[in-house]
Amino acid sequence: MGTLQRKFVTFKLEDHLFGIDALLIREVSRSLDVTPVDRAPKHVRGLINLRGQVVTLLDLGQRLGLGQRPLSKNSGCIVLKTTIGLSPVQSPKNVDESLLEHIANGFVGLLVDQVDEVVEVDSSKIDPPPVNEQTIKRRFLGGVVRLEQGLLVTLKTSEILSLE
Repeated sequence: MGTLQRKFVTFKLEDHLFGIDALLIREVSRSLDVTPVDRAPKHVRGLINLRGQVVTLLDLGQRLGLGQRPLSKNSGCIVLKTTIGLSPVQSPKNVDESLLEHIANGFVGLLVDQVDEVVEVDSSKIDPPPVNEQTIKRRFLGGVVRLEQGLLVTLKTSEILSLE
């Protein structure tokens, strides 16, 4: 019996290469006409209109502790599937359901510096995150994979979407 293959959509924040499980992603967009939201948490960048759907845009750099991301021609938005669109197996644990229901009917996008590619990884090659990681808040880290282009840090979307 072979090992499980997982696909990750990879993206950059500063010089860091991150990945999110492709099963959790609805789509990737470059449409970033952002409407700010008064009194929102610092990591909520605002709202965007994606073909008639209102999407709450979270500044992933701000959320991870890397600071607010500048908007550029390379910036992208990774739109996550709603909990409704996920099977029970795929549904992230401990997601604040009220956040997803309350904010834009559950459509949440992550602002990143640059969307990269989809990589397929043997799940046995995913190592635990380093204990000594100081740059990024540790609770957001899922694991680390060694790729030819460097280290890929996988993220826990459940933690990114939590209110804590």
